[in-house]
Amino acid sequence: MTGIGVSNRTYTVKRILGTPGDTVGCCDEVGRLVVNGESVAEPYVHRDLPFTSGGLDCASTPVSARCFGDIVVPEDHYLVMGDHRSNSADSVAACRGLMDASGCARFVPADRITGKVIVKAWPPGPVG
Repeated sequence: MTGIGVSNRTYTVKRILGTPGDTVGCCDEVGRLVVNGESVAEPYVHRDLPFTSGGLDCASTPVSARCFGDIVVPEDHYLVMGDHRSNSADSVAACRGLMDASGCARFVPADRITGKVIVKAWPPGPVG
């Protein structure tokens, strides 16, 4: 599940955040992802898109690019998102900023998922 260099298009690594039948949307009042009505803490997200409660949020004009309306994950498919949200070609890339997210999501078919990440080598982080 790794590739070296920007030209490798064989595999990508994304987090599965929606499984078949789940409803996924963004955002709650503080800008968190919502899965099946529950806000999700995502401490691993790096450089998320701007969101300010009461300023640039899902009710403002314009809406925050972090926001997208509810998406129902179809059977035998998964909704995936990258940890670097401000620069991720993921399931909701075309939905960002749209409160009506019908038809914009790209799902990963179950048979295209090849493995689970068990070790992170880059970027280096704290040891211990």
